[in-house]
Amino acid sequence: MYYHNNLEYKLYNYDTLNSMRGTLPLNFFNSLEQYLKNWGFQYFLVNFLNYDKSASFIVNELIQRLSIEYDVTFSENLTDYKFYISGSDSKLTIDLKDRFTTIFPLELNNQKANIQSMIDRSDICLILFNPNTNEKVGIFGEVEGLKGNKLKRESYWNAKPDFSIFSFGVIDGQNKQIYFQDLRVNNINKIQCFFETSNPIIKDFWHTLSYIKLLFNEGIYEYNLYTKDEEFDFFLNLIVKNWSNDVEILLNNILQYIDGKELIGKLINEQLPIITNLQA
Repeated sequence: MYYHNNLEYKLYNYDTLNSMRGTLPLNFFNSLEQYLKNWGFQYFLVNFLNYDKSASFIVNELIQRLSIEYDVTFSENLTDYKFYISGSDSKLTIDLKDRFTTIFPLELNNQKANIQSMIDRSDICLILFNPNTNEKVGIFGEVEGLKGNKLKRESYWNAKPDFSIFSFGVIDGQNKQIYFQDLRVNNINKIQCFFETSNPIIKDFWHTLSYIKLLFNEGIYEYNLYTKDEEFDFFLNLIVKNWSNDVEILLNNILQYIDGKELIGKLINEQLPIITNLQA
């Protein structure tokens, strides 16, 4: 926990990317890489699920499976959704409790949920909401960015809150699949979504981390900035051009290239084209 808090402080509180590189030990990123692939995957995943169109199909499948497994029909008025980071090791959870009006499920095994405990002990929170009213339902889950196979073990879930009922995990695999698999633990259904490491979503995330590592370890002038991916190179060079600027300036520059009309968050009834294998 301390290490995560310390890492988050370093990532968000240095004045510039340049000063961060100058302050930390040589090749410091090597020791962070595995943490970023695991812990940082939560942050990447939340943004992917919220802002990438292709992710809407994953979210719809998740909600459909929750509806089936828990024999419930979510209100048709809950047409929008958003994912948030949860967990006591992240400062982003400070106002999470105010973002939903109720939790799902309300009760499991004759026990009611302790909302603050759920926020502190889970990794991710899906909120279904009605943009025209104040109706907001929070659903909690887990994320494993490196050892997703742990999600298949009862022992893993025995150490997690009962009300954490879905998960996302990264697992080894060469078939580029994203698939769902359900697990029942202590009479509670867990809906699990797995990304194989060969899937482009994971490969792109790791690829991006590898170039950030090069920037920090070798400097902005020490290697070829061209990857033959025009879009990737554009943003890579945008980072380089803003290397000595405040992180906030860099993020604002990147946001200029995101079209607000492209953002998702709507529940739709369509097939799931990017999931090549759905397993019950």
